[in-house]
Amino acid sequence: MIIESKKTILEFDKNSRETFELFGKKLKDNDLNPSNVDLFIYAMAFGFLNGNKVDTVQRSGTGPRVQYLKPEHEVLMCAIQCAETGKVESLLNQEERYDLAERYAEGGIRLLKSAAEQPGDFLNDLTAQVVHMYTQMMQGD
Repeated sequence: MIIESKKTILEFDKNSRETFELFGKKLKDNDLNPSNVDLFIYAMAFGFLNGNKVDTVQRSGTGPRVQYLKPEHEVLMCAIQCAETGKVESLLNQEERYDLAERYAEGGIRLLKSAAEQPGDFLNDLTAQVVHMYTQMMQGD
């Protein structure tokens, strides 16, 4: 049975909304212009690759609109859902997929917030993390 989500947005946790905004501003200050979708997907992937998923998300009423998700975003969310559940059939449940995406995005943004609070150049640290994630993915770890 197919379970379609009625969500119109993938929500940021109300306690992390400011962190998402700060993260976006920090990147804009360095001549990058990420959308809410970009920030959300990056945080989700970062959370998943670091095994950091929160139990619940306290809904903020803000986040990227589902209508702006690209097919590659959906594929990444499907891959995470399949890896998480171990069942291909789970892909029929879009509501579960979006819930997992929100929980991993929250886990990822908490890790990014922690990194930003450390001494040093946040953007250089973030770049190093992205390179590390890419290397892990290419090696199949």
